[in-house]
Amino acid sequence: SLANLYTAHFVRRPRPAGHGIWIEQHVKNYFSFPSGHVVVVTAIWGFVFFLTFQSRHRAAAWMWIPRVIALVLVVTMPVSRVLEGEHWLTDTVEGFLYGTFWFLLAIQMYRTLSARFPQLLSTEERTQPTSSHA
Repeated sequence: SLANLYTAHFVRRPRPAGHGIWIEQHVKNYFSFPSGHVVVVTAIWGFVFFLTFQSRHRAAAWMWIPRVIALVLVVTMPVSRVLEGEHWLTDTVEGFLYGTFWFLLAIQMYRTLSARFPQLLSTEERTQPTSSHA
Protein backbone atom coordinates (compact mmCIF):
# COMPACT_ATOMS: atom_id res chain seq x y z
CA SER A 1 0.00 0.00 0.00
CA LEU A 2 2.83 2.41 0.76
CA ALA A 3 4.53 1.69 -2.55
CA ASN A 4 1.23 2.34 -4.31
CA LEU A 5 0.68 5.58 -2.38
CA TYR A 6 4.20 6.85 -3.14
CA THR A 7 3.79 6.01 -6.83
CA ALA A 8 0.46 7.86 -6.93
CA HIS A 9 1.98 10.95 -5.31
CA PHE A 10 4.98 10.82 -7.63
CA VAL A 11 2.90 10.51 -10.82
CA ARG A 12 0.02 12.73 -9.58
CA ARG A 13 -2.36 11.68 -12.32
CA PRO A 14 -5.86 13.10 -11.89
CA ARG A 15 -8.88 10.83 -11.88
CA PRO A 16 -11.07 10.68 -14.99
CA ALA A 17 -13.41 13.59 -15.57
CA GLY A 18 -15.26 14.72 -18.65
CA HIS A 19 -14.73 12.83 -21.91
CA GLY A 20 -18.33 11.56 -21.62
CA ILE A 21 -17.36 9.38 -18.63
CA TRP A 22 -19.99 8.86 -15.96
CA ILE A 23 -18.39 9.19 -12.52
CA GLU A 24 -20.09 7.27 -9.74
CA GLN A 25 -18.19 8.97 -6.92
CA HIS A 26 -15.72 11.84 -7.08
CA VAL A 27 -12.60 10.86 -5.12
CA LYS A 28 -10.59 13.97 -4.41
CA ASN A 29 -8.03 12.93 -1.80
CA TYR A 30 -6.15 10.26 -3.83
CA PHE A 31 -4.63 10.27 -7.27
CA SER A 32 -5.62 7.85 -10.00
CA PHE A 33 -2.39 6.07 -10.99
CA PRO A 34 -2.06 3.15 -10.21
CA SER A 35 -5.32 1.56 -9.11
CA GLY A 36 -4.85 0.48 -5.50
CA HIS A 37 -7.89 -1.80 -5.61
CA VAL A 38 -6.40 -3.72 -8.53
CA VAL A 39 -2.98 -3.94 -6.83
CA VAL A 40 -4.48 -5.41 -3.65
CA VAL A 41 -6.87 -7.81 -5.38
CA THR A 42 -4.16 -9.10 -7.71
CA ALA A 43 -1.62 -9.61 -4.94
CA ILE A 44 -3.87 -11.09 -2.25
CA TRP A 45 -6.30 -13.14 -4.30
CA GLY A 46 -3.54 -14.22 -6.66
CA PHE A 47 -1.69 -15.57 -3.62
CA VAL A 48 -4.87 -17.30 -2.40
CA PHE A 49 -5.12 -18.92 -5.84
CA PHE A 50 -1.50 -20.05 -5.54
CA LEU A 51 -2.06 -21.43 -2.04
CA THR A 52 -4.92 -23.64 -3.23
CA PHE A 53 -2.35 -25.58 -5.24
CA GLN A 54 -0.05 -25.91 -2.20
CA SER A 55 -2.73 -27.37 0.06
CA ARG A 56 -2.72 -31.04 0.92
CA HIS A 57 -6.37 -30.93 -0.19
CA ARG A 58 -5.54 -29.47 -3.61
CA ALA A 59 -7.32 -32.31 -5.43
CA ALA A 60 -10.48 -31.92 -3.33
CA ALA A 61 -13.62 -31.09 -5.29
CA TRP A 62 -14.35 -28.00 -3.17
CA MET A 63 -11.02 -26.37 -4.09
CA TRP A 64 -12.58 -24.97 -7.25
CA ILE A 65 -14.58 -22.52 -5.09
CA PRO A 66 -11.66 -20.35 -3.83
CA ARG A 67 -9.95 -20.68 -7.22
CA VAL A 68 -12.98 -19.36 -9.10
CA ILE A 69 -13.55 -16.58 -6.55
CA ALA A 70 -9.90 -15.50 -6.84
CA LEU A 71 -9.94 -15.49 -10.64
CA VAL A 72 -13.26 -13.67 -10.85
CA LEU A 73 -12.03 -10.94 -8.49
CA VAL A 74 -8.72 -10.49 -10.31
CA VAL A 75 -10.44 -10.29 -13.70
CA THR A 76 -13.44 -8.13 -12.77
CA MET A 77 -11.83 -5.58 -10.44
CA PRO A 78 -9.97 -3.69 -13.21
CA VAL A 79 -13.10 -3.65 -15.35
CA SER A 80 -15.25 -2.32 -12.51
CA ARG A 81 -12.77 0.47 -11.66
CA VAL A 82 -12.84 1.71 -15.26
CA LEU A 83 -16.63 1.36 -15.64
CA GLU A 84 -17.23 3.27 -12.39
CA GLY A 85 -15.12 6.11 -13.75
CA GLU A 86 -12.60 5.89 -10.90
CA HIS A 87 -9.60 5.02 -13.09
CA TRP A 88 -8.28 5.15 -16.61
CA LEU A 89 -7.53 1.83 -18.30
CA THR A 90 -3.79 2.43 -17.92
CA ASP A 91 -4.27 2.89 -14.15
CA THR A 92 -5.73 -0.59 -13.88
CA VAL A 93 -3.07 -2.12 -16.13
CA GLU A 94 -0.36 -0.65 -13.92
CA GLY A 95 -2.27 -1.80 -10.85
CA PHE A 96 -2.29 -5.32 -12.26
CA LEU A 97 1.45 -5.18 -12.98
CA TYR A 98 2.20 -3.80 -9.50
CA GLY A 99 -0.04 -6.46 -7.94
CA THR A 100 1.68 -9.16 -9.97
CA PHE A 101 5.03 -7.99 -8.61
CA TRP A 102 3.79 -8.32 -4.99
CA PHE A 103 2.12 -11.63 -5.82
CA LEU A 104 5.38 -13.06 -7.21
CA LEU A 105 7.30 -11.70 -4.24
CA ALA A 106 4.85 -13.44 -1.88
CA ILE A 107 5.34 -16.74 -3.75
CA GLN A 108 9.11 -16.38 -3.46
CA MET A 109 8.83 -15.64 0.27
CA TYR A 110 6.54 -18.64 0.71
CA ARG A 111 9.01 -20.94 -1.01
CA THR A 112 12.00 -19.50 0.85
CA LEU A 113 10.31 -19.76 4.24
CA SER A 114 8.99 -23.26 3.44
CA ALA A 115 12.54 -24.41 2.73
CA ARG A 116 13.93 -22.60 5.78
CA PHE A 117 11.21 -23.77 8.20
CA PRO A 118 9.90 -27.12 6.89
CA GLN A 119 8.40 -27.91 10.29
CA LEU A 120 5.65 -25.40 9.49
CA LEU A 121 4.48 -27.55 6.56
CA SER A 122 2.21 -30.57 6.88
CA THR A 123 3.82 -34.01 6.85
CA GLU A 124 2.43 -34.63 3.36
CA GLU A 125 3.90 -31.39 2.00
CA ARG A 126 7.33 -32.14 3.50
CA THR A 127 7.49 -35.50 1.71
CA GLN A 128 6.54 -34.13 -1.71
CA PRO A 129 9.28 -33.42 -4.25
CA THR A 130 10.02 -29.70 -4.55
CA SER A 131 9.15 -29.66 -8.27
CA SER A 132 5.46 -30.12 -7.44
CA HIS A 133 5.27 -26.57 -6.01
CA ALA A 134 4.15 -24.92 -9.25
